[in-house]
Amino acid sequence: MAMGVFLFLCLIAWGITPNFAAQKAQAKATAHTHNLQGKKPSSAIKSPVKKTPVNSSAVVKTDKGLEKISVALPPKLQALKKKLKDPGFLKTRKPGDKFYLPLQYLRPGILTFPFKTVERVLSAKNGGVPVLPKTLDFDDGKATRNLAQAFKIILTPNHEFSVVTGNYVELFIDILAGAQTIPVVVGHDYSNFFDERRFWVKAQKENLVCLFDIHGTFHYPEKTLDAIEDSPIIANLDVLIPYIRIFKDPPKARVDVYVDTPAGIRLQKNETPFLIDRLSRAFQEAITQDDYYGWKDDKDLQALFENDASIPSPEVIDKVRQVLHEAYRDNRLEGWDGFFSLGSSLKFDEINLQDLTGYNEQIVDTKRYSLKEKSSTKKQDKTKKN
Repeated sequence: MAMGVFLFLCLIAWGITPNFAAQKAQAKATAHTHNLQGKKPSSAIKSPVKKTPVNSSAVVKTDKGLEKISVALPPKLQALKKKLKDPGFLKTRKPGDKFYLPLQYLRPGILTFPFKTVERVLSAKNGGVPVLPKTLDFDDGKATRNLAQAFKIILTPNHEFSVVTGNYVELFIDILAGAQTIPVVVGHDYSNFFDERRFWVKAQKENLVCLFDIHGTFHYPEKTLDAIEDSPIIANLDVLIPYIRIFKDPPKARVDVYVDTPAGIRLQKNETPFLIDRLSRAFQEAITQDDYYGWKDDKDLQALFENDASIPSPEVIDKVRQVLHEAYRDNRLEGWDGFFSLGSSLKFDEINLQDLTGYNEQIVDTKRYSLKEKSSTKKQDKTKKN
């Protein structure tokens, strides 16, 4: 002991003072690093692939003015990772129940999502300007919509969480608007499943979820919504393949996305769930794996996976049309219901949309999503009779 004190005094005399604070900090940092490196993912969850930067130029109106969705949305999703106050909140829920669900009880049923689509929907609702029109008028100031507008959910094993089975655009709009809860109705109940992997495989087979990453690889999802990745290719296909919505009262059809020379047509009637995701996987396979038709490593097509900020040229759109038509003709992917392939390049006005919808009523294009007139709401007849 006396010898230790003597040596310490000698070090001070020589000007070599041990930096115990630095050593402690270094030890703490080293321990933290080992903890991160040694942390193993849950047996039921695969490690996520490297995230793709969000390229969306969308803006939303916040208290501080206008902000890009790519900036505004991630912090909103990150904030939902709060500890659950009542782990047994879903224990008594059963199919058909309607109630307001705190967002912390949601697990993502998708791995990727085109955030650019949120911009287009917001623009459509606000005269061409992507701002949030919603206010928190329901569930004591915590929700943007009433129970009549409920999201459909499924219950996961042990009633621990729930999963939204669709309408993710509206879900993200609610989150951006500051919602803490959403109205839900329970659909399928898988709470009696003991194997989480078996549950996700079952849900995927029944098209209740879409668990494919941006590379087309199946993964089990993470536990929080902030793990969802942006997908430029889905955003691009969402624009290049016009979507026709069907209305029964009065009977009519509306074209949400208008493009002069489409790469295909999607019809709401009999549509396969997550159809655009399926199309993106077929597209991915065609330009990365199969070189039979000569599309492999095509730079124009590869660029669609990296950038969703600009509209491709007519030549590139026609390449997309050919890729999808070949995949459709060869039946490379099951579940094409609702997609109509175009065997040749056609102007939008040359497509007989009445044959697709089954209605004699004229097709109405509100131009709300128009690529040429984003702020226009003028209705125009886009039907050509044979």
